[in-house]
Amino acid sequence: MDKKQIVAIILLPLLTVAILAGCTALSNKDAEVPGYTDGSYTGVGKGYGGDIKVEVVIEEGKISSIGVTDHSESAGISDPAITCIPAKIVEAQSADVDVETGATVSSKGIIEAVKKALAKASGEAGGAFPDGTHEGVGKGYAGDIKVKVEVAGGKITAIEVLDHSETKGISDPAITTIPAKVIETQSVDVDTVSGATGTSNGLIQAIKVALGLEEAPAVAETPEAMTFVDGVYEGVGEGFKGDIKVRVTVEETKISAIEILEIIDTANMGDTAAEDTATMIMEYQSTEVDAITGATKSSQGTIDAVIAALASEAIDPNAVGEAEEEEAPAEEEEEEASAPAPAPAPAPAPASPYKDGTYTGQGEGFYGDIKLQVEIAGGKITNISIVAMDETPGIGDKAIEKIIEQAIANQSAEVDTVTEATISSDGAKAALQDALNQAKK
Repeated sequence: MDKKQIVAIILLPLLTVAILAGCTALSNKDAEVPGYTDGSYTGVGKGYGGDIKVEVVIEEGKISSIGVTDHSESAGISDPAITCIPAKIVEAQSADVDVETGATVSSKGIIEAVKKALAKASGEAGGAFPDGTHEGVGKGYAGDIKVKVEVAGGKITAIEVLDHSETKGISDPAITTIPAKVIETQSVDVDTVSGATGTSNGLIQAIKVALGLEEAPAVAETPEAMTFVDGVYEGVGEGFKGDIKVRVTVEETKISAIEILEIIDTANMGDTAAEDTATMIMEYQSTEVDAITGATKSSQGTIDAVIAALASEAIDPNAVGEAEEEEAPAEEEEEEASAPAPAPAPAPAPASPYKDGTYTGQGEGFYGDIKLQVEIAGGKITNISIVAMDETPGIGDKAIEKIIEQAIANQSAEVDTVTEATISSDGAKAALQDALNQAKK
């Protein structure tokens, strides 16, 4: 054994003691200790790299040990949080402890997981649900979502979605994932599924209602059916990105068809909302329907377009085709009377303002700098990836993902701010603009 090995063996225990001493230095020793029921309890929190699972052991009504049983945090960076946060909580007998500098998100994830476990131990959650079969209704993206929740021994054992009107394909991940998460964590405090936020929130609300944690939403009154004058009508309303044009057909005083003629709103979101809104109008035979949550502007724009169409003069759907046929002979005579003019040269494609390459931009987020990498190929934004960020999991990071989706769709940093995460959104937009400024020709 050489000298270096001997020194390492001597220093390792001392280093461990020093770390543990540092862990407990900032804990809240004066915290009032609540009464817990003896046993082993689990909890899940959101860390930087994903879920963090903990096991909390209660003995004689006190927290005796906390173990991090599973996590995907970065090795090395998260180590102080993995080691120190449980130690602080055990000493303080409270989850209200300070985070570890440099591992803020990991620390918060562990604290969140421990709090959920302690809620079960104190009878506030998990173990405190009323046994039986319960039903609840929540407001989804396209209407009511009805669920059935089964509880046995105070724990949620099964959740079944009984009825919904959500968009097939888009809503499927939420319909599958949300119930599974609630059962796994024994908590309704779970993250929504990206791309199906409205459906996710509706499911969570329905489960809360079933468990008696929230009052059932007010039942929307069914709009009274209207009667209309037979004919074909066209109208325009203002959508999210521009005008929405519709054609409405009325037969025997009822709307028999609504065709979306023009729309440039976000693919698979705005256009889907427009189609779903048109379906609702036909179902209720009324324009007094609510706009769809999550795509309000596209939905309301469709409603306004239908209202504008029905308020206009009826059109002859064959008139356009007949007019084109009548103009054709005149065009032919004109061509015979004069020499054929050379065909105009095709207009050149608009030049892209960006140079091909990879550019990294930076903006200030809620918890620090946000760095995004933008890839330009063929003059177009082809990919945007997150290089660095420390935003709140499930809120800030989701906002950044939405900003990225919009930026690629719009080919620009001029995108809408995500309401529930304004600072993270603005930081992401600033990082995008910084990168695109570098890419400008």
